[in-house]
Amino acid sequence: MNNSDFYTCKTVNLQKFLDSPDCDFEVEAAKGLAKAFSMWAEVSFFDKDLMLLSINISYVSDMVFSPDLLDVIKSFALVNRYVILGYKDEVRSVYEAEE
Repeated sequence: MNNSDFYTCKTVNLQKFLDSPDCDFEVEAAKGLAKAFSMWAEVSFFDKDLMLLSINISYVSDMVFSPDLLDVIKSFALVNRYVILGYKDEVRSVYEAEE
């Protein structure tokens, strides 16, 4: 593999306590946001007892609009009452999904 086989991405972890043990609406909202801005979202975990939802939203961070994408995620978190627990920068292989 060479350098063109890798990309840099930033993952933002959002968490929120829910009012009900059903998180489908929240997950679909995060996935819809991600899809609209060429990002991806995945559920990190959901604790039904605590009704605590954790979602990771990731995007390619070595492109020109990456600061704007972070602002989009921050706005989404603010409007939907999520707490941003952290950011993680990663270098991923373009072939990672195929493995």
